[in-house]
Amino acid sequence: MVNQKKRLNLNKSSLRTLREFAEDLPSRNEIAETVNDKFAELQVEAYENRKTLLALGLVFIAGLAVGVVITRNGDE
Repeated sequence: MVNQKKRLNLNKSSLRTLREFAEDLPSRNEIAETVNDKFAELQVEAYENRKTLLALGLVFIAGLAVGVVITRNGDE
């Protein structure tokens, strides 16, 4: 009987500790907002990276074209 009371008291204190811990956790809505904000930031960053890669690709192609023109003019 004494062991059961001790166990019951431990369970109550454990539940109290778990409740306090759960209260400190962010809600689902807060987590969803944070995830959505981070996803939006990553989308903007990815868009900017795509623009940069496109610009670098165009510069590379222009460089190749200039190299071809210089090479052909040198052959003549």
